[in-house]
Amino acid sequence: MKLIFSNAIFEVEDLLMGKINQKIIAEQDRYVLNFIKRWPTGKPCYEFHTSGSTGLPRTIELSKEQLTYSAQQTLKYLFEKSTPQKLLLCLDPRFIGGTQVITRALISNADLRIIPQSANPIKELNEPMDLASLVPMQIETILSESPDKFAMLKHVLIGGAELKQNLIQELSKINTTKFYQTYGMTETASHIAIKPINEDLFRPLGNLQLTLDNRGCLKIKGTVTNAKWVQTNDIINEETNGFRWLGRADWVINSGGIKISPENIERKINKRWPSHTVIVSSISDDRLGEKIVLITNNPILKEIESVSFLSRYERPKNEYILREWPRNEGGKIDRKELQHWVRNQHDKPA
Repeated sequence: MKLIFSNAIFEVEDLLMGKINQKIIAEQDRYVLNFIKRWPTGKPCYEFHTSGSTGLPRTIELSKEQLTYSAQQTLKYLFEKSTPQKLLLCLDPRFIGGTQVITRALISNADLRIIPQSANPIKELNEPMDLASLVPMQIETILSESPDKFAMLKHVLIGGAELKQNLIQELSKINTTKFYQTYGMTETASHIAIKPINEDLFRPLGNLQLTLDNRGCLKIKGTVTNAKWVQTNDIINEETNGFRWLGRADWVINSGGIKISPENIERKINKRWPSHTVIVSSISDDRLGEKIVLITNNPILKEIESVSFLSRYERPKNEYILREWPRNEGGKIDRKELQHWVRNQHDKPA
């Protein structure tokens, strides 16, 4: 197994035997080296910071067994009986998505190329890779700047946020690469389910038990959770061969006693206007309790009102235009920050 950085190439065995001068490696890449050095020691736990998918952000511990099992199930799904030879790491390795790229390389003995995290990490890539993990923001940038570079990637896992319809349409035109949307979180040692981007159902991986609480939110138990139940705030619809993700319970809007999923409205709008960035949020209302509003990068409310595809409960009552979108460390649009912003706009004196 080789580790390939921008300014160095070396064998993992040399690293483990202390033959590598880490001073030649950029500081941001030393986490990768330290993680790999710890791996053979069998130290029981690794610390990670959660994003808040199952509650308030916090620090948790994951075992080597959990990380390994998750990586094994992903490789089994993607490669069946074959083995990947080259993996690309272009996510922050301190977060679970990046850490699991390293884990997959370790258990498959694949070469690992490390590229600094950026909006377009494959712009200068000049050799084919069997597998890469990307977030939607990176996908969008690559499509706009250098879509031909996707030919360098055989398989691409996409996680961190839901993939917009216009991106799915563009990726579907690329026949050199297989793209997959993933579902999971730090608490489950990365994704627990996967689907090709053109399919609707997420298919669970490995020995999972899935159930729903009284809100319709998913609970997960298996090796990846250390045999403990993990409660999510994700509303899903279970079906015979998998499940559909419907939205987050903590973003449900209660307008006039009707509970509405903003993500469901966003999907409907994006199917008709795929080039728009839209987030559905709410502001306080004396009569309804909460009133649905739309935040978008380009005016669209008048067009929405002219077409009857949303129910009367789902129709936004106001529209706010925003050119720069707040994002969290994982690259997701920060809904909490957006909600705070739009409510401040609403409360400003006329």
